[in-house]
Amino acid sequence: MATQTEIGLGDDVMDSITGFTGVAISIAQYINGCVRVEVQARGLQDGKPLDGVWLDEQRLTTAPKATSGGPMGDPPRFSTPPK
Repeated sequence: MATQTEIGLGDDVMDSITGFTGVAISIAQYINGCVRVEVQARGLQDGKPLDGVWLDEQRLTTAPKATSGGPMGDPPRFSTPPK
């Protein structure tokens, strides 16, 4: 009984019931078909990462990943060096 999860590790997710947001850091699939995702909130408390929270996958929605602008194109080429 193999099922595909829609949530991937590293995805930004939000709990549709509580509004809790974070990053999917672990996924567990149980023999009865239940899929649970461990979500860790971004940020630190007293300089340490916050504990993860296990939630049913059905409660979670994915958010688009933030990008830093993407890959940079090729730099301009000069036939002669600029003066």
